[in-house]
Amino acid sequence: MLMSAAKETLHFFACPLQMSSGNCRDWLVAVIQLPDEEPERVLESLAQTSAPSWQLMPSLRTSAAELLPLAAANSLARADPCPPPPGCPVWGKLSNMRLLAVLAPSGGLPMAMGTKTSSFHFFIWDLGVTLDKQDQIRAPGPCFPLRPKAPQIPYKWYWQKEKLPEYVNFMKDNYPPGFKYEDFGPLFTAKFFNANQWADIFQASGAKYIVLTSKHHEGFTLWASEYSWNWNAVDEGPKRDIVKELEVAIRNRTDLRFGLYYSLFEWFHPLFLEDQLGSFRKRQFPVSKTLPELYELVTKYQPEVLWSDGDGGAPDSYWNSTGFLAWLYNDSPVRDTVVTNDRWGDGSICKHGGYYTCSDRYNPGHLLPHKWENCMTIDKFSWGYRRDAWISDYLTIEELVKQLVETVSCGGNLLMNIGPTLDGTISAIFEERLRQMGFWLKVNGEAIYETHTWRSQNDTVTPDVWYTSRPKENLVYAIFLKWPISGQLFLGQPKGTLGATEVKLLGHGQSLKWTPLERNGITVELPQLTSHQMPCKWGWTLALSNVI
Repeated sequence: MLMSAAKETLHFFACPLQMSSGNCRDWLVAVIQLPDEEPERVLESLAQTSAPSWQLMPSLRTSAAELLPLAAANSLARADPCPPPPGCPVWGKLSNMRLLAVLAPSGGLPMAMGTKTSSFHFFIWDLGVTLDKQDQIRAPGPCFPLRPKAPQIPYKWYWQKEKLPEYVNFMKDNYPPGFKYEDFGPLFTAKFFNANQWADIFQASGAKYIVLTSKHHEGFTLWASEYSWNWNAVDEGPKRDIVKELEVAIRNRTDLRFGLYYSLFEWFHPLFLEDQLGSFRKRQFPVSKTLPELYELVTKYQPEVLWSDGDGGAPDSYWNSTGFLAWLYNDSPVRDTVVTNDRWGDGSICKHGGYYTCSDRYNPGHLLPHKWENCMTIDKFSWGYRRDAWISDYLTIEELVKQLVETVSCGGNLLMNIGPTLDGTISAIFEERLRQMGFWLKVNGEAIYETHTWRSQNDTVTPDVWYTSRPKENLVYAIFLKWPISGQLFLGQPKGTLGATEVKLLGHGQSLKWTPLERNGITVELPQLTSHQMPCKWGWTLALSNVI
C-alpha cells in the first residue's frame, strides 16, 4: 500500500504479527504519503483489516529519500521482520535445516567461479540439503561462482586497509591523483558478457548449480537494488541486470540450480562504519540496507542457494540472522527449496548453517559429521582475474581432480572459483579447466554424484586411492589418481568374496581379475591399454561390488 501525492508528508505505519514458526514478532510496514490530517483516518481503516494492531509511528516520520526505498520493495514492506532476542528463533532450530537435493548426502562437487573485486562475481556453492519426495537425500555435482575484476591491480584489499608499497606505487603509475574506488564503476563494462555462453560452459563442466556473487564487500550490486542507488550494474558500468540475465540463461538452458552470494557488510557504507564504531549496539545498517536488500534479492530472483559472507566482525544478532533465516525457511517464496551456508555473523562459521564452509580452501582430509564444503580457487593466489598470471599459477586438471576426489570421499563438496574479466569473458585457461572437469565426470561421475562416504575414506596401502559408495547398490568406488606401472593395483581396505565380488573399470566395462591379499584387501589386475584406449585421463575409478 504505497500512495504518493505532491507536497504531502510520509507516515510510517507498523503492525506486529506472530510468526508461524514461533513466538518471534514479525512486522508489516506501510509507508503512506498523506496530508497531515489524514493518518488517523487511515489508521482506523487499517484496524478493520485481518491484522488489526496497526500503529502510527510518529517518531519515524521522515523524508521520501529515506523511506520510499523501504516501501518500494512491496506495498507492505518488511523492515526488520524479527528483531534480535529475546523472542527470536535460535540457531538450534535452524542449523539442521534442509540440504538441497542437488547436494550429496556425503559428498559432491560444487564449483565456484568468481573474482573478488568491484565488478561481478558468480559462485557455485553447496549449501544445505533437502529431501526428495521419496525422503532420500540426493547428491550434488560441481557448482561455480564467477565474478570479474574491476581494476587490474594486485588486490582489492588495497582499498580497505592494505597500503603496501607495491600497491601504492601501482596506483601512482597507472591512475591519476585522487582516483577513488568508485571511479572504477564506469570502467566495469561487461561489454562481452554473454549469459547463454556462460551457462553452456557451466553445463559442460558437469556442475549441478551455480552461485553468482550478487554483491561483494564494496557494496556494488549486480542488479538494480532499490537500496544501492547509482552503485549497481544497471545504473553504472554495464547498464545491465547481470543477475537476471544469468538467472534466465541458467534456468532456460541448463539443469543447474541457481544460487546467489551476498556480502552482509560493506567496507565504505557510513551506516555500517557508524555502527562499527559503536561496537554494533545500534543496528542502522542491517535494518536500512542489508535486510531489505536480502528480502528484495530472494523475492525477485528466488535463488535455491543463498551464500552469505562478510559479517564485518559483527555478531549474528546484529544482522538478525536467525530472524531472517526463519522467514527464509518458513515464509519466503523459496522456503521449500532454499539452502544456506554458515557465514551469518561472527561466531557462526563452522557452527551454524545448512552446511559448513569453516574457512576458505578448507580441506580437512577426514570425515566430518556435518555437511561441508571446500571453497577453493583455480588460481593459486587470487579469487579474481589476474592479467599477469603465469600458467604455473593455475592448478592443473590433475590437481583439481585430486581436490574433488579427496573432498567428496570425506563427505564434502568442492567449490571451484574462477575469475572472469572486467569485460565479462571467461578466460581460456578457466574454460579449459571446466571442460576438462566435465570430460572427467562423464566417465567417473557415477563415483561422485549421489554417492555416500564409505567406512574408509583413503586406502592404507595405496595412499592415492580414495573411496565413495552406493550402499543400496552394494557398490564401493575406488578412485585412483596414479596408474601403476606394474599394472597391479593394491587395495588394503576392501575385503572381497570369491564368486561374489566383481571389479570393473568405469568407462571400460569388462570385469577385471582380482585376488585377495595375504591379510586384508585385494590386488586388481588392470587392463593393458594404450593412451588412446584409456577411458579418461587424470584419474580412474574401479567399481567394486559385494565388498566389505
